[in-house]
Amino acid sequence: MLERPPGYHPPVTASCVRVAFALFATALLPACGGDHGARVTPLGPGFFDTVKPAVSSTIPASAATGIPLNSAVTAAFSEPIDAATVTTSSFTLAAGPAPVAGTVSAAGSSATFTPAAPLAASTLFTATLTTAVKDLAGNPLVAAFVWTFTTGVASDLTPPSVVSTLPAVAAAGVALNAAITATFDEAMNPSTLTGTTFTLTDGLAAVAGSVNTSGATATFSPAADLLASTAYTATITTGAQDLAGNALAADFIWTFTTGVAGDTTAPTVASAVPAAGAGGVPLNAVATATFDEPMDPATISSATLLLAQGASPVAGTVTYDAPSLTATFTPSAPLANAKTYTATVKTGAQDLAGNAVAADFTWIFTTVPDTTAPTVVSNLPATGAIGVSTAALVTVTFSEPMNPATLNATTFTVLSISGGGLPVAGIVTYAGTTATFTPLLPLTPNSFFLVQVTAGATDAAGNPLAAPFASGFQTGP
Repeated sequence: MLERPPGYHPPVTASCVRVAFALFATALLPACGGDHGARVTPLGPGFFDTVKPAVSSTIPASAATGIPLNSAVTAAFSEPIDAATVTTSSFTLAAGPAPVAGTVSAAGSSATFTPAAPLAASTLFTATLTTAVKDLAGNPLVAAFVWTFTTGVASDLTPPSVVSTLPAVAAAGVALNAAITATFDEAMNPSTLTGTTFTLTDGLAAVAGSVNTSGATATFSPAADLLASTAYTATITTGAQDLAGNALAADFIWTFTTGVAGDTTAPTVASAVPAAGAGGVPLNAVATATFDEPMDPATISSATLLLAQGASPVAGTVTYDAPSLTATFTPSAPLANAKTYTATVKTGAQDLAGNAVAADFTWIFTTVPDTTAPTVVSNLPATGAIGVSTAALVTVTFSEPMNPATLNATTFTVLSISGGGLPVAGIVTYAGTTATFTPLLPLTPNSFFLVQVTAGATDAAGNPLAAPFASGFQTGP
């Protein structure tokens, strides 16, 4: 064997350097990593992962609306993440300040939050990923990632039910040419109400006829007049469904008895409210006409019961209450003060035998002059309230009906006192005697707010608010 001369060393090559450096790094890394509690993973000789992961996309997307109530929440990352760092503390979901219960899971470069129960309908949710989420090398997220989305409306799972019938249950003396109607508590699927699911029998024999459905009302029209002094049975089976596909919980069955043949007497209006010639009628009044016999509901409509102020028709809705024999016209808006109105029942209104009102029935009344200024009678949050939810709505209730057009973002405002007096963005709505301010975003926690309603808000007669209204409250954490 050849001996190396004294002081001889073999040449150092690049491959020797790389091997030596890798061995040095492998031995040294456990000690060096202790400074930050992070693990450093070699990507190759002399290279290490120090790049922080980021969220690249989410489901639902940020600001998405109409999200199904059974949705899970998922985030995709720019690189694989450490599943052990994805927990119910580092990946959360909340509705306002209330946390949502659920479980989390992670695999590869995605993480999922699965709610324990369906989400609330029409609600804004906030999902949060904290910097406790790390990649496989121990690098945390660049920054906490927060996004929001809004759920859709709740699914309809409630079976429909019949709320009224014509003829009424056990009615007697029913006209021989009467149609048979059933009114449900919701709109129905017309294709499920047919001669098979809506039937009429006189004992054992089926009555020929046709079925028509409009909204929540189904009508069985016999092909010929019914027999006199005969008991009939009407049946609607569980084959009838609402628009969401929910069927009746059970067959609905009712009976009635026809009267004798030959009803040729025209119906008349027995009484009217407001009374003919009445004065001082409130602006929120409705006009009613009560007949002397049962009427055919299909003939009581905005075409046969009208209200007008001079030559101008009044917009409104018409309903008919069979038990009281009363038709009602409800104006869409309060009546004008100190005006004369004319109500009319037209000859198109018919009784169950098809006899029409002999002549148009007309009466007049006059509304009261309104000079009383409206006031605020209650408000929420209450004046001086503390710990108010950041998701709270702001409502103001008045002493009388208001002109909705005068309640808007100019006359009804919410100011953030803690935010320098800047107005809170929101939407103003009005119903009944209550105006509601709905903030577009949750209110700032632990902050003071000022609610104001100016004298620009007026009642239906144009009287302004007696005095500007102001109230303050403080949100909770």
